[in-house]
Amino acid sequence: MSLTKQDLEAVGDVVDKKLQPLRSEMQAEFALVRGDIAEIRSDINALREQIQQLTITLDKFLKRLTDHEEEFTILKSEMKQVKQVLKEKLGVDFKGAANW
Repeated sequence: MSLTKQDLEAVGDVVDKKLQPLRSEMQAEFALVRGDIAEIRSDINALREQIQQLTITLDKFLKRLTDHEEEFTILKSEMKQVKQVLKEKLGVDFKGAANW
């Protein structure tokens, strides 16, 4: 038995009719997935901005910390010089004070 073109078209129409609910369901699911992907992209972009801000804040903090460490080192050196001058000129010795 051979199938005619009309028979094949009829089979195709039946298959299309049976698959239509599945196609509709898949399209709805894909729309949801696309929405989820868009939301995830938005969240990732927001996280990138927060990371950038945190990086800037951390850089500023480290700059201030470095500046304070350098200033403290300079003050320690100046204090040693002051103590040395006081010892030499006035005979004052700071034995119990911090060892700068």
